[in-house]
Amino acid sequence: MITIKCEIQGGENTEWQYEWRTTSSKTPPTHSEYNISSASFSYNGQYWCKGRRDVFFSTAWSDAFTLKVSNKPRPTITADRRTIPAGGNATLSCSVGSYNEWKYFWFRRVSVFTEIQVIRNKEPDQMITVTQGGIYYCKGGRGNPVFFTEDSDPITIEKRVSNKAVVSLEPSWPLIFSGEKITVRCQIYLGRRTEWEYEWSKPDSSTVLANNASIDVNASVISSGSYRCMGKNKQELYSVTEWSDVITLTVSGNRPKSSISADSRVLPEGDTVTLTCSVTPSTPGWSYYWYRGKKTSEPLMMAEVVLHSDGQIGVSQEGDYWCRGGRGNPVYYTDYSDVISIKQTVRNRPAVTLHPNWPEVYSRETITLKCEIPGEDTEWDYEWATSSSHQPPNQNEYKINSVSTSHRGHYWCKGRMRSAQQNSTMWSASFQLKIDYGEWIINVM
Repeated sequence: MITIKCEIQGGENTEWQYEWRTTSSKTPPTHSEYNISSASFSYNGQYWCKGRRDVFFSTAWSDAFTLKVSNKPRPTITADRRTIPAGGNATLSCSVGSYNEWKYFWFRRVSVFTEIQVIRNKEPDQMITVTQGGIYYCKGGRGNPVFFTEDSDPITIEKRVSNKAVVSLEPSWPLIFSGEKITVRCQIYLGRRTEWEYEWSKPDSSTVLANNASIDVNASVISSGSYRCMGKNKQELYSVTEWSDVITLTVSGNRPKSSISADSRVLPEGDTVTLTCSVTPSTPGWSYYWYRGKKTSEPLMMAEVVLHSDGQIGVSQEGDYWCRGGRGNPVYYTDYSDVISIKQTVRNRPAVTLHPNWPEVYSRETITLKCEIPGEDTEWDYEWATSSSHQPPNQNEYKINSVSTSHRGHYWCKGRMRSAQQNSTMWSASFQLKIDYGEWIINVM
């Protein structure tokens, strides 16, 4: 309610009758006070009054009083800080323009879904100090009965708690490959009794609220970047931890390839050869899957894995071997390695023998070099090697009808099983043909 009064100076002891006139659309009263119980735009205008003592005597008209009725004002709320540090506070201020005589009333919500809490109702100050996070707003009031302004716009205050948020990668590999499954986890220390909601900052600069303390990432190149997290108390969403330190996820768009090597490509009968599988680029966490046999372009099933190891295996069977690496759950596989062939040698060691077994051989004589392999039950194909200018035939005997200086040199032979060509003997010891004053002699080295 507002009251416009008509006061006559120096006429306190006189009984007056009052006259009013106005440019508003309202009919004025006939007494000294013009009471307006509920102001509206229809009361806008100028007001004059005068006093009359009798029919013949009256005062002059007063100066005009202008009444301007506006919409309810909306106060402005400000804060000296939007984030309260652990153990600190923030100062909030509420103001209705430059007008006086306002008292201020303060309100708080824990979240947008909770009920309004009235604070400082008995001390309606323009400024207050708060130590809790939440959504705050204010309104002004004046008069009796109290006329209230509109509510101010809300202002959000966050309170930092002392709990520390730490973000980590599982698995914590320094380099991730496109297609691998990675978990980014947020752990809040000293917060076991608190239910937390988690806010994530992701490489694309977006922030995401989640109930889970982890997010699963199907890695791709666009997943590369920095991740960090913070916790929000579920009971007081504006009580929050500090942001964690940043952790960086590095994703390669190229599928790695495995490489295979062997300490020997020849497998002596009854012995083993060590094969090594490795991944390029070198990163931790790999297990290795080994394959033997004919390599095809079709994907291989787990049933076709010969062995599963940590990088090295010993093999005692000849054949074609290849491998690939795998890590994680579900398993992420590298490309297959190239094929490496392991050939088995038999223990039978051949010997080159001279026939006839003369201690001296002379020029133009006829001799025969034989490749003799122990084990009569096996059929062999033969190979010869020589440093002379004559290559012996691939037979068990090398007959020289007329020895000459061109036959001088070293001779070796070996056998290959006719029924299993991949199986061969070792090379024989060396035989050397020498010439001495026109005479040829043969020595075993």
